[in-house]
Amino acid sequence: LSALITYLYKETGFYDYAAVMPRGEQRQANLRGLQDKAKEFDGFAFRGLNQFVDFLKKLQEEDELGEVKTLAENADVVRIMSMHKSKGLEFPIVFLADLGKQFNLTDQRNDVLLHKELGVGLKVVDPSSRIKYNSFAHNVIKGRTHRETLAEEMRILYVAMTRARETLILVGSQAPMERVCKTWTNGVPDRNWPLSDDLLVSANSYLDWLGPSLVRHEDGGIILQAAGTDNNGKKQANRTLHDPSHWFIYLEGYSEPLDWFESEQALDQRDDFPWRKFVELEPVQPQTLTRHQTEFFNRHFLWEYPNKVLGDLPQKLSVTELKNWFQSMEDDESLAKGHVDAHQDTQFRARRPRFVLEERERVSAVEQGIWTHTLLQCLDLGKALGDETILYTEARRLVKQGYLTKEQLAQVNLDSIIAFFKSELGKRLLKRPKAVWRELPFTMSVPVEKVYSISESLPTKQSNQNEGTEDVVIQGVIDCVVQEPDGLLLIDFKTDRINPRQAAQRALEYEVQIQQYCRAAACAVGKDVEEAYLYFLRGGVAVSMPIPDRAKT
Repeated sequence: LSALITYLYKETGFYDYAAVMPRGEQRQANLRGLQDKAKEFDGFAFRGLNQFVDFLKKLQEEDELGEVKTLAENADVVRIMSMHKSKGLEFPIVFLADLGKQFNLTDQRNDVLLHKELGVGLKVVDPSSRIKYNSFAHNVIKGRTHRETLAEEMRILYVAMTRARETLILVGSQAPMERVCKTWTNGVPDRNWPLSDDLLVSANSYLDWLGPSLVRHEDGGIILQAAGTDNNGKKQANRTLHDPSHWFIYLEGYSEPLDWFESEQALDQRDDFPWRKFVELEPVQPQTLTRHQTEFFNRHFLWEYPNKVLGDLPQKLSVTELKNWFQSMEDDESLAKGHVDAHQDTQFRARRPRFVLEERERVSAVEQGIWTHTLLQCLDLGKALGDETILYTEARRLVKQGYLTKEQLAQVNLDSIIAFFKSELGKRLLKRPKAVWRELPFTMSVPVEKVYSISESLPTKQSNQNEGTEDVVIQGVIDCVVQEPDGLLLIDFKTDRINPRQAAQRALEYEVQIQQYCRAAACAVGKDVEEAYLYFLRGGVAVSMPIPDRAKT
């Protein structure tokens, strides 16, 4: 059963689908838990699907089939969570970040304020004076809401600060530092240990509470120093000398630099290499380096990829793009020197969406090619398609079944298709209708030297060290492959307007394309490609294409 569940997850894609749903991580953990239960059940004496379902029902009744924990509580990991999510948990070290962020008090600026006890508070609008001001009820509700919001923020801060078991690190930023520290010191003259209500209510962030509290701590001298307070202020803070807590306060620009805050510079002492100059982007005189240091520098800073030209070649191409890419490269002078500009315009043609094709009255050659290939793909090869009546009947069937519309069919040259099935190539398809693959898609990974060896200006062979490590992904769709007793017959249909005299010259442009088709067909079917043809439907011309050795199994 565990193997069956694994197969179902993989075959249906449900495990991956669960990941993008709400609480996807938890859902996947539950699915893995079901697998674990199935593995446990596989070891039992009684087996079977019904017994397994009964086993799960029993676990559910005993409340042992709850949600699976995605991560152990004591796992040695770093957890990033909100203050609300941390409630009830405890960690050795806790970082509280962004404490200088202002509280969200936007609701208190609304024209209409609601309170569950005080009711509704509205602003007063004077149309004649065109002014708007707070009413008494609005001010009362605003004040109550403000205090309740700050009370909730204080509870949240308390929860967050009590999560640490060993070390609590508070991080926040406000500017300018001197003015902020002076504001914090305003609470120092207060003789009471708790902060005054006025100070608490005037806070705009967590730091506005933490700063005044730390000013009066024995470790808060750096804040008084940043605020420019004299020693009298420091004496006021000494009243908290016996507080058991210990704080280390770092203020940017006032505290001494910390070794664990800055990047390691000890490399300067370990060897004579001028690391500090490199870090600070200062010039280094070559004559000051030893031979060993020069070799070290060249090895680490001047290294170049040995097959640099390959870095400029496309790593994933469709067969059509590969053909167009080589055509655009032929006249490039930089290619003759072994350099390729990967950013040049290759002028790839993209097919327009179907809704555009349906709306336009005039159609392009690309659109006619799409509809012609659709017809060739869906025709019933078990019928005598060389007969005009039969082929027209088949075409109407495809329209009726929704493969094509009447308007699209009207753009297809049916006479050229009838002529093809009357030709020797067409008869070979009709002779073996069950051994024909049409519109066969493929994706294959090919060593780079086998793809780009067609051009003499590109490296045809890599070094022994890197041989076979660089691949190019080729995608495409083969129009037609026929399995015959002697091997495979490959046909690629073209709807270009061309006469028989131009066919042979035009076929040279598609040589790269046909070679990749042959390699893919040989790998997919497991048979040798014995013949490959480029068939021009408009001209009724079949051009025999060369077959690469790598298309042999």
